Amino acid sequence: MTNRPERPGSRPKTDGLPKTEPLTPAQLRQDAAAKRMLRRLVQGENPPTAPLSIVDRLAGSPYANPTIQVGGVDTSARKTLDFALHLAETMFRYGAGALEVETSIIAVTAALGLKNIEVDITNQSVGINYAPKDQTPIALLRVVRSWTNNYAGLAKVHRLVTDIVAGGVGRDEAIRRLNEAITSPKPYPRWMVTVAFGIFAAVFVGVLGGGLVSSAIAFVANIGISLLARQLGRWRVPDFFITAACSFVVTILALVLWRSVSPLRRPSWWWAASCCSCPPAAWCPPCRTPSTASR
Repeated sequence: MTNRPERPGSRPKTDGLPKTEPLTPAQLRQDAAAKRMLRRLVQGENPPTAPLSIVDRLAGSPYANPTIQVGGVDTSARKTLDFALHLAETMFRYGAGALEVETSIIAVTAALGLKNIEVDITNQSVGINYAPKDQTPIALLRVVRSWTNNYAGLAKVHRLVTDIVAGGVGRDEAIRRLNEAITSPKPYPRWMVTVAFGIFAAVFVGVLGGGLVSSAIAFVANIGISLLARQLGRWRVPDFFITAACSFVVTILALVLWRSVSPLRRPSWWWAASCCSCPPAAWCPPCRTPSTASR
């Protein structure tokens, strides 16, 4: 018997391979349920690029139910967006967080009648995109270039946002109140805040076990660092370099003070407290003999 060559289009024989049993109806239902569960886990219920509604974006915030003002909104949308950017810049400058600022912008713009708002917040900039249907979109950007700790002013801004969301303040009144919060002086003078930080540093060193001299050094160093940071801020030095310069001065001051108290001039109680932990072959100044650890 001769072996004939197989034609190129013919399929190989599979009689020797194990046969797969067909799935039962119960297995088919389980497979379909597993596919649906996997699809539900991988895909969200909403499209990934669909805008969130105002209710979803304000859920869990203090402004969950804003009172929306109606009447002549689109004609003055630019003024509303300018006010929202000014509000966001003020909150950032006074020490508010990014989530706090974003929630306030969405709540204020929704209360003033602007629904199609997208907010983009980066390190020091706030962007607002207003894209109403069948109208020309408006995109605005504001960069925050300076910061200050003014929690009294930030509290006034928060009260303003709460009043706007409650529906008791219009846009013109809100602009006036925001300008008053910005121009109002701080409740405490700057010298008092600087001295208070110095007292805090001195008390903190005392709590850690430092004496009067250590507390006095901490008080003077803290005031000096505050004045240095303030002067660098007047020169428009970036915050990163201000922090680096202040840290460098503090480190150098600590090293100079540590080196100025030489081992021979340290008090006897210091040696008495540390003799038990002297390394081998160390010299103990109180008795001018090798320490007990080297004997």
